[in-house]
Amino acid sequence: MTWGATAAIFLPIVRLSSLGGPEPSAQAPGPAAAPGLAEVEALVQTRCAMCHAAAPLWPGLHRTPGGVRLEAAAEIAGQPRAFHLQAARSHAMPPGGRIWLDAEARALIAAWYRVGAVQSPG
Repeated sequence: MTWGATAAIFLPIVRLSSLGGPEPSAQAPGPAAAPGLAEVEALVQTRCAMCHAAAPLWPGLHRTPGGVRLEAAAEIAGQPRAFHLQAARSHAMPPGGRIWLDAEARALIAAWYRVGAVQSPG
């Protein structure tokens, strides 16, 4: 019963935290060309890719969470908004504090996203 109540409260919060915010344009140079992508890639490789892989390395995890793979640079560069929402804005990732993601790492992700959003022509 407690888990159900927790989920009923948590899911709307996650949904509300994902609303709004500018989206980077597909035509703009975007986050892939932005300063900081190399740092974001390094961060993702050390903190995210062990679960978000074709063959997850985390004990007890048998498939990629949410079907989101983050092993290749292109998989990382193509998802700045998802990183912003899941790790910088809502702190939904990483789940349960399994892997430490400090305020500096979250700020790096947020800055990477903002650079792409600022470069968009809208």
